[in-house]
Amino acid sequence: VAGGISNQQAHTTITGSTVFGNTSSRFHAGVRNLSLTTAASTLDIINSTVRNNVSNATDGVGGGVANTSATSFNAVLNITGSTINSNSLTGAASVGGGIANTGNSTGAALLNMLNSTVSGNSADGAAGIYNDGSAATVVVDFSTIAANTAVNEGGGFYQDVSGTTTIKNTIVADNSASIGPDINGSINSQNYNHIEDTNGGVFVSAANDVTGSDPQLQPLGNNGGPTQTHQPGFGPVWDTIPFGTNGCGTTVINDQRGFPRPVNSACEKGSVEVVPEATPTASNTSTSTATNTVTNTPTPTATFTPSNTATNTATPTPTF
Repeated sequence: VAGGISNQQAHTTITGSTVFGNTSSRFHAGVRNLSLTTAASTLDIINSTVRNNVSNATDGVGGGVANTSATSFNAVLNITGSTINSNSLTGAASVGGGIANTGNSTGAALLNMLNSTVSGNSADGAAGIYNDGSAATVVVDFSTIAANTAVNEGGGFYQDVSGTTTIKNTIVADNSASIGPDINGSINSQNYNHIEDTNGGVFVSAANDVTGSDPQLQPLGNNGGPTQTHQPGFGPVWDTIPFGTNGCGTTVINDQRGFPRPVNSACEKGSVEVVPEATPTASNTSTSTATNTVTNTPTPTATFTPSNTATNTATPTPTF
């Protein structure tokens, strides 16, 4: 049921890797994390890329990554410093082109995302991130959700009837859908977000959120670090989160690429901190280049704490 990797009732870490080009005729195309009847399941995706995976199932769920709690045990998905891009669900009833988080049982389905990018994914509904179920929770921090395309509802985020989606320090822009291009359903804020278009959704905003304007994102590309990102152009998301506020420079000290956060006196919204270009000087002395020492530390606000004992750690491999 998963074209690439299936993690079930275990604890698996994918780090410094690419999950690429897998195809499934069933539900999930790239990676699946599933808790069942005997144990919880935890999947950590760190400094990795999940891209160009395809499910042709009519009711495909989770083109890039699917996280599902099917019993009383928790399913926890932690995504840090990673990019989920260009995954597609072709079915007429498909949801969650990038990520799907579902949990209708007594066990929680929890998605924590930090310093990450969800871009260029497609599905019938919920092209970027889909969340559904009474026990389903999504927490997104310092991330960028952009350029995802849904045929119907929810180009960026789709919060279905039940469950909770909370975002902070995050950019949601340039997504498209017939209804709710950037958000569909109710999205809760923990402040300092930038959502370009709230039409079709309900955004429960905080004091320093910005809506209705273009964050001027550049196309997905190589901007340094191990994964591709959307770098913001000079504009409304630069230097907007004061140092010491909402984790800026305290609990979050690097961006997705491993570059320092903040560069100036305040942090950028989204997954990328803009590093000004150095002024050229006439010198024959070679200068050092930035090294990507990633110290991203997920700081989920939800209280679910898995205690799995089985641990399968995937070492960095070229391509799955």
